[in-house]
Amino acid sequence: MKPSEGLVKAAMRFEGFRPLAYWDANGKVWTIGFGETLGVKQGDTTTIPAAVKRLNTRLQYFCTAACGMAGVPLTQGQADAITDFAYNAGLGNLQKSTLLKDLKALDYNDAATEFGKWNKAGGKVLVDLTTRREAEREWFEGVKIAA
Repeated sequence: MKPSEGLVKAAMRFEGFRPLAYWDANGKVWTIGFGETLGVKQGDTTTIPAAVKRLNTRLQYFCTAACGMAGVPLTQGQADAITDFAYNAGLGNLQKSTLLKDLKALDYNDAATEFGKWNKAGGKVLVDLTTRREAEREWFEGVKIAA
């Protein structure tokens, strides 16, 4: 499976574009472009075309990994939802989540409710994360991704 074009556009919107490397909201990692952290260091710069290309590559990586972890049949919306979650929260968090446990058990309703529990950074509820998790839940439940 591959990330939909809607997911790519939504990830761009949620992440926002930053051409200069910045310290993330948790103060743990350098980030650039549309939320990219892999290999980013202080002083790095990027362009929108380069960041879009990198985002597409990374979303494909996260899609393959997240769908593989699930190990169950997924709709495009479900794949997009767990891909976005993994891209934003990390594969390690997906792996240890009740969301994944419920998904593997084919308990799609309970899995959908788990997205909303991941709306904190640094122990604080963030409005942007709450909005993003709600969108992921909607995609997971079959609501079309807004372009």
